[in-house]
Amino acid sequence: MTESLPGERTKGADTAVPGPSEALQTAGAELDNPSVPEPAVDALLAAAEQGDASAQYRLGMLYKDGEGVEQSYEKAAEWYCRAAEQGHPEAQRWLGWLYKKGRGTGRSFAKAAEWYGKAAEQGDAIAQYNLGMLYMNGKGVKGSYEQAAEWFRKAAEQGDAGAQCYLGWLYKTGLGVAQSFAKAAEWYQSAAEQGYARACYQLGWAYRNGEGVEKSHERAAELFCQAAEQGYARAFCSVAWCYEKGEGVPRDSMQAFYWYQKAADHGDCKAQYNLAWMYRKGTGTKRSDEEAARWFRSAAEQGCGLAQFWTGKAYAYGDGVAQSWEEAVKWYRLAAGQNESRAKKELAVCCEKGLGVPKDPEKAAYWRKESEK
Repeated sequence: MTESLPGERTKGADTAVPGPSEALQTAGAELDNPSVPEPAVDALLAAAEQGDASAQYRLGMLYKDGEGVEQSYEKAAEWYCRAAEQGHPEAQRWLGWLYKKGRGTGRSFAKAAEWYGKAAEQGDAIAQYNLGMLYMNGKGVKGSYEQAAEWFRKAAEQGDAGAQCYLGWLYKTGLGVAQSFAKAAEWYQSAAEQGYARACYQLGWAYRNGEGVEKSHERAAELFCQAAEQGYARAFCSVAWCYEKGEGVPRDSMQAFYWYQKAADHGDCKAQYNLAWMYRKGTGTKRSDEEAARWFRSAAEQGCGLAQFWTGKAYAYGDGVAQSWEEAVKWYRLAAGQNESRAKKELAVCCEKGLGVPKDPEKAAYWRKESEK
């Protein structure tokens, strides 16, 4: 499978370039065979050396993927470059990808933008999308949401789901275009209809909040589930919340636990915190102070103030962890730094009684006053 980065597109239906040589036609037929026989590669090489751009491009693909030849990004770059200089749009796009990744070439976002731009100008939707991403992130070009929107629109109008989704996001945020929740929802819908998971997730939020569409918790839950079932990690927590609260779906604590667990395993801080409570209360799973403490701490280490407070409480009372006032004070302080008033009250008690810290009436008074703000 071709490698790609989040937000970057590399594959798609490549358009045929007219006028292949007779040798290339023969090679192309044989290359439909996954084994890629040596005679087919030889025929392709002969056509490529005669200057046939389609053959050069296809030879580049073989070297990139190591099919029928020894894998080599350097040779892929060489053949892509030959085809790209003759105006072959797919070769231009893939050469841009190699420059972006620094494979077979020195890494250069500027060169990536240059070659994506050449392919994009010829109407290559994937190149238009990738160029839009470079403009949005300011890599290889001066950052410009307006330019990003322009290129996303060109790709979106050709049916590129990724471009449709990001154009929707620009309309939602009003970056590079006049803000319009209705247009955002429209583009999300176009991408979601193609099964694009990120768009399903974003459209779910539009329905949940009634932004650009009529508010519907049922439709939101349905879209969150579609995204989650495709493995889109950000949707896991949303699905769990729907099942926990019975929002758009029947309340189901076991399903809520399942999806919170998946989200927590992917590092979702909110999911880790909610999962900890499910273990603490025994909701949807067997009660476990040890698991509760573990997930509170996982969320706390990501900076969740509430989780830091409850991690402190776990250490203070030995719930699921070895009791330690010193550890409790450490976590209370972190939570207090995020303005958690209950953590400030606990610090006041610790300073007053000398729990984990020396007795200090002045600090106790300070923390008690702070907790009342």
